[in-house]
Amino acid sequence: MCDFKLARIFGPKILPIFLAPLGILSFFLYHYFRFGDFLLFFKVESWWGRAFNLNKDHFSLFSHPATINFLTDAGFAIFILTIIYLVFRHLRVSYGLYMLAVVAVALSSGTLMSIGRYVLVLFPIYIIGASLKSRFSQQVWVLASILLLALNIMLFVNNYWAG
Repeated sequence: MCDFKLARIFGPKILPIFLAPLGILSFFLYHYFRFGDFLLFFKVESWWGRAFNLNKDHFSLFSHPATINFLTDAGFAIFILTIIYLVFRHLRVSYGLYMLAVVAVALSSGTLMSIGRYVLVLFPIYIIGASLKSRFSQQVWVLASILLLALNIMLFVNNYWAG
């Protein structure tokens, strides 16, 4: 009887959950066999300022664009955490877990830098946005999107980090 329950739990329906870890493992194994370093990815990421420790440089506000970038990134972090709460409350739990995993990986680098780019791929954000029923909320959503687009364009054309 116990074996039957285990077979139902670990049956063919659970196999797809192992595909993502298998892909990651094969990526690291490729680095090991090709370059001789299993953790090469993390070393290269640390060269780009993406290490698994707190990056204090991101919190030093030494110019106006740096302040704007930090506040924008902090705003995105607050926004995405709010959206994750709404997704757990109004949509599927699996969507919320997916979003939480992506945000946890992005924030585990120790910096908020470019968090907006990382959360753009989280499709439940757009489901929540499309489900807004209030005309005012829809207009606020559009206005905020246009203002963020204008801000990033201004930063980019003035040769500042816009990301």
